[in-house]
Amino acid sequence: MKSNNYCNTSFYNSPLSQSENIQEIKELMDRELKKVNLGHMPPIYTIPIVFHVVYNKPLENIERQQILSQIETLNKDFSNGNIDQIPSKKEFDKERQLATDSKIRFRIADKDPNGNSVEGITRSCTLIESFTKFSDSSSIPIERQLIKVTKLGGKDGWPSDKYLNVWICKLEGEPGAYTQFPLSGLSESQYLTDGIVIDYRCFGLGGTAIKPFDLGRTLTHEIGHWLGLLHIWGNGDGRLGCKGDDGVIDTPKQNGPQTGCPDGHDITKMCGLEFPLLFNFMDYLDDKCSLMFTEGQVFKDAKAPKSS
Repeated sequence: MKSNNYCNTSFYNSPLSQSENIQEIKELMDRELKKVNLGHMPPIYTIPIVFHVVYNKPLENIERQQILSQIETLNKDFSNGNIDQIPSKKEFDKERQLATDSKIRFRIADKDPNGNSVEGITRSCTLIESFTKFSDSSSIPIERQLIKVTKLGGKDGWPSDKYLNVWICKLEGEPGAYTQFPLSGLSESQYLTDGIVIDYRCFGLGGTAIKPFDLGRTLTHEIGHWLGLLHIWGNGDGRLGCKGDDGVIDTPKQNGPQTGCPDGHDITKMCGLEFPLLFNFMDYLDDKCSLMFTEGQVFKDAKAPKSS
């Protein structure tokens, strides 16, 4: 079962969360896509990723195959490739109706910032045994974010207007990850820190990935944040209860995170008369039960679904 703090994104971006300016985050989703030179709106967006493997022990220097498996999972998750895994029970009709292809795909970068043909995987040995999970904000200067600075024991990111940087390392404590939300008016430090940091124990399939983080869904969840999505129950750790909201029209309000892999809707998470969604990537469900984005999460102008 995922713990209630496996994703540190809400805390990493706490000033933005405290503003509760959800609409600003949603509007910045398009800007984040444009940052990677996607140009006009094609039928499919393709985002190049550079993976920075920063390891202290040989075990943490994950194999290439594990990275390839993560790319495969991302493309399956963002293309609605898990629809057949949502149970065919009538109680899950709404989840099957809402599950949507995001029209976003991913590939490992094939050119470095200088235009040289390379595979976008860097490997750096470090003396640092584990890196900090931030409980502060994205205003933390890069000098304190050691994972993102080569001279401080991490690895410099590639230009974040052309690549999605993903740093893979050992984070202190339980496996987890955190992300920098889309931000307006990026400072130089925020430009250099833009991307995702993820623990090697919840990345990809097989290898070093451990249950219930062993199917690559942690990075799917974090890329949702990178594109501007909040947790399905809203900001923070769920303490707002039914007062929280993710700003998405087709995701019912939810009384905090759902965890584990429930076989039915949890009435204790209800807000009003609607059951909370199951199987959503932006919840805290185990990897095997994280299966879909909704139309509203993907297309911000989506209409609310008809009642079934």
